[in-house]
Amino acid sequence: MATGTGDNAFSLYEGDNYNIYKLPANPPSLAVATTNTAPSSARAGQLPPLRGTGSTITAYLQKPEEGLLPASTTFTQTSYRPSLHIAYLGPPTIGVGVSSFGTGVGGSVSAYYSDILGYHNIGITFQGGGTSGVGTVGDQLAGEVFYLNQRHRLNWGIDTTHLPYVSAITGTGQAPITVNGQTVIADVVQQERDIQRFDDVSGVVQYPFSQTRRIEFTGGFQHQALKSELETVYFVGNTIVADTTQRSPFNYSLSLGHAATAFVGDSTVFGFLSPVRGTRYRYELSTLSGDLKFQTALADWRKYFFFNPVTVAVRGIYYGRYGTDSESGKISPLYIGQDSLIHGYNINSIGPEECVRTPGSVACPVFDRLVGSKIGVANLEVRVPVIGTKQFGLISGFVPTELFGFVDAGAAWSSNEHLDVRFSRNNATDRVPVVSVGGGVRVLLAYIPLEFYAAKPFQRPTQGWVTGFNIITGW
Repeated sequence: MATGTGDNAFSLYEGDNYNIYKLPANPPSLAVATTNTAPSSARAGQLPPLRGTGSTITAYLQKPEEGLLPASTTFTQTSYRPSLHIAYLGPPTIGVGVSSFGTGVGGSVSAYYSDILGYHNIGITFQGGGTSGVGTVGDQLAGEVFYLNQRHRLNWGIDTTHLPYVSAITGTGQAPITVNGQTVIADVVQQERDIQRFDDVSGVVQYPFSQTRRIEFTGGFQHQALKSELETVYFVGNTIVADTTQRSPFNYSLSLGHAATAFVGDSTVFGFLSPVRGTRYRYELSTLSGDLKFQTALADWRKYFFFNPVTVAVRGIYYGRYGTDSESGKISPLYIGQDSLIHGYNINSIGPEECVRTPGSVACPVFDRLVGSKIGVANLEVRVPVIGTKQFGLISGFVPTELFGFVDAGAAWSSNEHLDVRFSRNNATDRVPVVSVGGGVRVLLAYIPLEFYAAKPFQRPTQGWVTGFNIITGW
C-alpha cells in the first residue's frame, strides 16, 4: 500500500514496516531512488504487534515468569472480618383507604443483607397495615426474618414468619328493631370478618452436592389460629341505632411441630420476566404432629427449552396430604384455581349463577372440583420476549415485555372421592380435571412484574373468555 507525501515522495508498507521513497527531481528514467528512515524513526512506523526488540512491552512478553511487579513486592495479610452490607432493597410501598367501615393504611418493605463473601445472609420483609375495627395490630401485619450461614459447605439457617390472612364479606337487608320503645324497620349491614393467623419458627440445614443440587432438612414449630366475627349495624335513615359484634363459635387454635426432607435442583437461567433455560425441581416429604397429625408429599418439576429467542416451558406439580387428620376441616383445603397454577378459575371470578341447583341442596361443581386434600397440575407455556435487548428480545426497549401462550390442566380431590380422568365440559356431578387455554403479556415496570391474561376455562360452561391481572413473574 502506497500513499503520497508531497515533494515527489511517498510511503510504502512492506515487510511489517513503513518505508519512505523519494523520486529524483529530474528522473532520467523510471528507476526509483530509496531513502530509508533512521533506525529510531523506523521503529515508530511499525504496526502492532511490535517486531522490534527495543519495545518495553515486547520485553515483558518474552519473560512472563517475571510478572509486572518487582520480585521484592510483598502484600500485607490480615484475617477476614465479615461485615454486613445491604445487597438488595425492595421498593417500599404505602397506601391509604377510607370507607364507611373505617380508615386503613398499608404498605410493605423488604431488604437483603450479606457480607462480601456471602458467609452471612439476612433477609427481612414486612407488609400489612391497619384498619380501624378489624382485629389487633398482629392480625394485620405480616413479616419474615431469616438468617443463612454459608461459611462452610454444610449451610444452616433459621427463619421466623408471621402471616395473617384477612378476608371479609358484607351483606345488606332489612329487619325490625326497637328504638325508644317503638318497633321500626331498619336497614341492616352485616360484615363477617375472618382472620387466619400463621406463625412459624424453623431451622434449616443444607448440604449442596454442586452449584445446582442440594439436600436440605428443616424442622420447627408452627401455630395456626382462626378468628371469625360478625358485625351487625342497624341504620334508621342515616343514623346508626345499633352496632353489635359477635365472635364465631367455630374459632380454633392449633399447635404443630413439623419436620421435612427435600432434594432440590435448579440450573435455570432467568430472563427479564421468567426462566428461559434449564431445569428446576423440588421433591419433599414432611410430617406434622401435635393437635393434628398428617404427612405431606410434594413433587414439583419444571423444564425450559430455549430456541432463541423463544422458550417452551413445561411444569408438573403434585401435592398431597396423608394420615389421620389429612381431611380435617381445621386445615384450609388445597385450591388449584389460583392464577399461578391454572388460569381462568380464580375464585373471585366464579359467581353463584354458575352453580347447579339439585333437589335438597345447592351444588357448585365449578368450584367444588377445584378444592381437595390432593392436587395435580400440568402446564405448557410458550414465551416470546418482544421488548428486551439486542441479545434477548425481538426489539430493544426500556420496558421488558414478554408475550406468552399457555395450556393449563389440573385436578383436586380428597381421599374419599374418585377422580375421573377425562375431558368433560358439562359434567355437573363427576370430579373431572379442569383445563384452560389462552395467552397474555408480562411487563416489568421497575421492580414490579405485571401479568395480564385472557383464558378460556372449558369446565365453566356458562363462561366465555375470562381476563385477569397478577403481580407475578412467570413460573
